[in-house]
Amino acid sequence: MLIASIGLIGQEYYLAVRFVVAILAVIIGWFAIQAGQWWWAPVMLATALIWNPVYPINITGEWLVGAHIVGAAVCLVAGALIRFRRAPAA
Repeated sequence: MLIASIGLIGQEYYLAVRFVVAILAVIIGWFAIQAGQWWWAPVMLATALIWNPVYPINITGEWLVGAHIVGAAVCLVAGALIRFRRAPAA
């Protein structure tokens, strides 16, 4: 979502991007806590705060594009590394 929405920066629909990214960051953080990898929670909280639609942080221009790229990379790495341990079959 972060990479695909770079073209929407400054457009009317960018508010929807903020909602989606913030919600997905909270979901990833919650899965990290459930998986016992709590160190991802502050990273995902920071991501949710940066794209917070209620009290937006005003980042503009090249900094916002860079934040999109870094945020996408962080979400991809978190998705690849957060794993649940399966309970053995009874």
